[in-house]
Amino acid sequence: MKIPLSLTALSVLLLAGLPSAKAQTGSQPASQPQPAPATNTVPAPSTNQGGVAVRANKEDLSKLGESALIKKLEQVLSQIQGLIRSRVDPVQVEDKLRSRIPSYRQVQISDAPSSGQEDGTVPIREENIDVAPETPVASVRLLGDAEKADLPKGTVLLVEGLPIKESEVQDLESYYNSYSSQKPGTAREKALEALIVLKTVQAQAKDNLSKLEKEMATIRKSIVDGGQDFADVAKKRSQGPSSTDGGNLGYFFRDQMVATFSRAAFALKLGEVSQPFPSPFGIHILKITGRKKGTTPSEDQVKASHILLMYDKDSDALTRLMQQATSGKSKIAVLNDDWRKSLPAAYR
Repeated sequence: MKIPLSLTALSVLLLAGLPSAKAQTGSQPASQPQPAPATNTVPAPSTNQGGVAVRANKEDLSKLGESALIKKLEQVLSQIQGLIRSRVDPVQVEDKLRSRIPSYRQVQISDAPSSGQEDGTVPIREENIDVAPETPVASVRLLGDAEKADLPKGTVLLVEGLPIKESEVQDLESYYNSYSSQKPGTAREKALEALIVLKTVQAQAKDNLSKLEKEMATIRKSIVDGGQDFADVAKKRSQGPSSTDGGNLGYFFRDQMVATFSRAAFALKLGEVSQPFPSPFGIHILKITGRKKGTTPSEDQVKASHILLMYDKDSDALTRLMQQATSGKSKIAVLNDDWRKSLPAAYR
């Protein structure tokens, strides 16, 4: 039977430089014996690559039948797969692929076919110029002098046009340091990230923000001054999923909630109703209904009920905005380079 040329060529290519499956300290398994060398086999010199013995053999495969040749290929492929599994770390490969920066070559197409090309095809001349693609850069810039003059006093950042004051950063920074030890600069970075997320979401709801704040102030007044029951009002007015249970969130640790929410909760006394405050989800008021003291501040718990007025009832839209903020895609202007260096890693 005549063996197809393509199949024979493939066999030669696979066998020509195939590393032996035999490692330095191991031996070929008995279940996969090596075929006896043909009489006209030409031995190739042995080398050593990365500590693995390599020997290349060239065999006259034209004498093999098609089924024998296919069997030979299956043996070769099995050895290749074994070598790949033993020498390639899929995690490292994926990391390298994700971090690679491709390059491109510029080509120029001539206006008309060159002489001598009878088929009428248009020749392409490669300029062999590597062009690196644009690398996405976080949208961070320094505030201009004119901008600084118009901003509220103490502003150190603009996020999507909304200001963040130094006092806000220091407040959250102190909160993080109050219950866990942080590496130098970590608490400030976490505080800035929390505020960038908050302002990114609020910027999309800025036309409705004042209305929500006034509405929540009215709701709070009806409870604190009007004597209405917090749970009853939560069932009627809250837009959060806990509304059916009177806003009850149960017990939680500090790190179980976003920083602006947990900071407000752990600052309240038992039975106290908070002032309206923002989170990335909307405007809240809280009532503390229980406390548990832990052995360390990070193990403290509070039990709270809340009322929430959402910026956007589409929770998926809010999630996308939060992801935008944490991935370095929000537009930010900073007071100076010191504040730029304090930003989360996605913005540096």
